[in-house]
Amino acid sequence: MHSDPRSDRYAPPVKNTRRKLPPGALAAILVAHSLAAALTWRDISARPERLIRGSKDIWRFASVINRLGVIGYWTLGRRLD
Repeated sequence: MHSDPRSDRYAPPVKNTRRKLPPGALAAILVAHSLAAALTWRDISARPERLIRGSKDIWRFASVINRLGVIGYWTLGRRLD
């Protein structure tokens, strides 16, 4: 029994077409995220519980995980008097 080369099961591998980051880009991204997270933590520590929507610990965790946590805290997590 012969295999059909047009079958999905025997499709050729897909070539990886993603571009690589320039040498210093990853370092710059990590520094920018670390700075944003540090400023967020400083604000969380200085702000009273009543002026934060949700738990301080949850916002700290979210800010370390990714940029969306930092952006979320600054746009949604803080209550302005």
